[in-house]
Amino acid sequence: MFLTLSQTLKAKNLILDLTSTYNYRNEEEKKFHWGAQGILNLARGGTPYIYAADLLEGWGKWTAADKLKYQVWLRDVMYSKVAWASRYRKNNWGTAGSFSAALIAYYLMDQPEWRLEEISPKAQKLSPKEAFAAHNAYQLGRKRTTKNWKLDAKVDLWGILPNGAIPEEIRRGNDPINGDHLPSDGSGTHYTMTYIEHLTAHAEFLSRLGDNSIYENIEKDGSGSLLKAYLFVINNPKGSHCFTPNRINALYMAYNYYKHPAMLRSLKNCGPGNISGQRLALFGRLTHPLL
Repeated sequence: MFLTLSQTLKAKNLILDLTSTYNYRNEEEKKFHWGAQGILNLARGGTPYIYAADLLEGWGKWTAADKLKYQVWLRDVMYSKVAWASRYRKNNWGTAGSFSAALIAYYLMDQPEWRLEEISPKAQKLSPKEAFAAHNAYQLGRKRTTKNWKLDAKVDLWGILPNGAIPEEIRRGNDPINGDHLPSDGSGTHYTMTYIEHLTAHAEFLSRLGDNSIYENIEKDGSGSLLKAYLFVINNPKGSHCFTPNRINALYMAYNYYKHPAMLRSLKNCGPGNISGQRLALFGRLTHPLL
């Protein structure tokens, strides 16, 4: 599929429009609020723009000045907010934050002298290379069930359990966080899919760089496995669920890596899906078609 000149110009303009946004804050308190939905929206909605900017590389109308303007905005406005989510949040906010922060750092690798400033939970400045390594590590750590990786978990179980359950997402519905399946199709199930989708987006990003650590991760006790998290939802003998149309693109990517027959069955039964909403695993059906 090829874009027309008008479509490519629109993509450029939309990317540069972001650079005029700043000063994210709570209007009543006149200060930045770390729990604001805008952080999650930045991580989900802002990240695909980086992919789009990367695709404009080499096009004459995407100039070095355009790229620099966008990079400065990523460094000075977006990074500190998604980096906070990466380091503090245990749920899908953190998963989106770690992916987003790592992707920003990677996109800024051609500015090695720059320092990415983090304000909270700890004030620090990192090179793009250091930030990239740090947020990749946080994504892996978030999957763990050990006490050192509780982060802001609200329940007594966290991470991806040995059976594939994700308590920090299940708690938001009516299903038991220590159960062997998801009885309902409510909030806990849908937030679980969101977590998995964001994690898959990060896993796929790193895999294309030759790093399969997120796809392959599994702890000694069997916890921390992305594959098990998928199977807990889609291939559970006590009750399975279809990924929703706006999340199923992640399953195309995951199936391309794992080649698990249960994933193929689920895609055939539940697909094809769409790209509506602020989803991170974009275009999975187009980039990873079923062959």
